[in-house]
Amino acid sequence: FLGTDAVAPETPVIVGGHSQGAPLAAVCAAFLAASLPKRRVALYALGGPRVGDAALARAVREDLMPGRAYRVVNTEDVLTEFVLPVQPNLREDSGYIYYSSCGEVVAFTSGCTRLEECHSLSTYARGLSRLRTEEEDRRARAR
Repeated sequence: FLGTDAVAPETPVIVGGHSQGAPLAAVCAAFLAASLPKRRVALYALGGPRVGDAALARAVREDLMPGRAYRVVNTEDVLTEFVLPVQPNLREDSGYIYYSSCGEVVAFTSGCTRLEECHSLSTYARGLSRLRTEEEDRRARAR
C-alpha cells in the first residue's frame, strides 16, 4: 500500500509502539525505511527494551531514519533496561551481542513509585507533554 500511488509520496510514515510493541515498532520502521527509501519514516518507541545490535542501531540513526527515530524512556521504568546480552552460538565462544538503542534516547523522570505506574502509557504521555512544554519554553526564552 505505501509503495503505491494510493498515498502521496511526501506523506510521512510514523511507526510507534509502547512496551513490547516498542521493539516491534523499531524493527518495522527499519524495514519500511529500507524498503521504501523515498518515504520519510519516523519511529517513536516508548517504554520498551532496546532492540538490535550496534550495526542496526547505527543504520537506523545514520542511514535509514536520521533525526527521525526516538526511544522514549522514563528513568524510573526498570523495564526499559531489562535486556540481557545474547550469545548467538552457544557451541563456540563467539562473544556476546549487546542490544543498543535504535534512535535518539529521550528520557524523562516521572516521579512515580510503582512499577505499573512508571511503565504505563499515560505516564509516558504526560512525560512527553512535559518535555514538549519545556522545549517550547526554552525556545521562547532564546528568542
